[in-house]
Amino acid sequence: MQSAFWKPSLVAAAIAFGALPAAAQTPTPGLAALTEDEQLFDSKLAAQPASCTVGCPPANCLQTPGATSPYGTMTPGPAASMPQPMATPDSVFSPGNVGSLSAGQGALGGENLVAASMMAGGYLDPAAPVTMFRLRYDIANDNPFPDRGEYFYAKCGCFRQIGADPDAAGPIGLNTSVDYQEVRAYFEYAFNPKFSLFTELPVRFVDYTSLPGLPALGSSNGFADMTAGFKYAFIAEEDEYLTFQFKTYIPTGDSREGLGTNHVSLEPAILYYRRLSENWLLQSQFSEFCPIGVDSYASNVLSYGGGLGYILYESDDVSVIPMLEMVGWTFLGGQKFDASSGGVDPESANGDTIVNVKPGVRVGLGDRGPAMMQSQSIYAGFGIPVTNEEFYEELFRVEYRILF
Repeated sequence: MQSAFWKPSLVAAAIAFGALPAAAQTPTPGLAALTEDEQLFDSKLAAQPASCTVGCPPANCLQTPGATSPYGTMTPGPAASMPQPMATPDSVFSPGNVGSLSAGQGALGGENLVAASMMAGGYLDPAAPVTMFRLRYDIANDNPFPDRGEYFYAKCGCFRQIGADPDAAGPIGLNTSVDYQEVRAYFEYAFNPKFSLFTELPVRFVDYTSLPGLPALGSSNGFADMTAGFKYAFIAEEDEYLTFQFKTYIPTGDSREGLGTNHVSLEPAILYYRRLSENWLLQSQFSEFCPIGVDSYASNVLSYGGGLGYILYESDDVSVIPMLEMVGWTFLGGQKFDASSGGVDPESANGDTIVNVKPGVRVGLGDRGPAMMQSQSIYAGFGIPVTNEEFYEELFRVEYRILF
């Protein structure tokens, strides 16, 4: 912009200088010393039209392509571009980014969390791999065959007492039934919407009922057999999950106290979830419990079940989903001891089938948040046997669950 101001000044000076009468001009040493080039410059400068005036808008003073100057033709350089405003990154709270955090940040895809929150069952395992914590409490009464197939605890220690089987690892005494309570802490970590690892750490409290006239065994409690495993979803959609689950039961409980089976067991399973409509949902499960390194007293056990849930009420703060589940178990072999029979020989457990109806309700709590799901919930429900064979007369379960 400086050229727009010094050119008019020079022009004015040149005109004023040239207008003076020759006789009136008194030579000075400085003027006499003007070189020929300087005089040529002044003459060319005076010949240029005064196209700009002081104070003109900048647009009117811009040099046009091909304009001449005392130094020749001027060609404009490339136009300077204005810096563009920086793009604002999407907020992690924008709708498009809901659930986009990695598993290490505690969240997965929104559909993963929404599906898991809708899996309302309290007895069927949820099919969605998800980062979650669950705390569960069970209380069950009157298990008539606690050592059946070494599914609940190990073979009755009474066989060890009488020398019939020194390897019988269960509690001693002629126990006609067992009541128990369990507190289970479950941790699951999802690496992506299809794969997760989990573990469950149980504490068990056992109360024994012995034959009349015999000393009561009393009760025992402690850390029971823990489980660890993984889930892999073949189908992982908001409204449908088909998942392979694999559990390993680790004999961390003291079997002589009725706290474990004294052997490793493996349990592959297929889990399924389907959102049938806006309000109805379906869960199902099929698995096989497989004891490892055992004798004929232990048994493989098939487990199968399904459940229907109905979204009865939904708001920003609370959701209510009643759930009716049915779960069955079939023993494929093994044995059991009936202390009330008066005999000392075990009976076959092969073919024993137990079916329970399990009504319950899950209540979702808390603000739905950007993923439009309630991450916290409480479940309460019962287990009621509908077959002659049974694990208990009745069971009550309550749990707290939080999804991350």
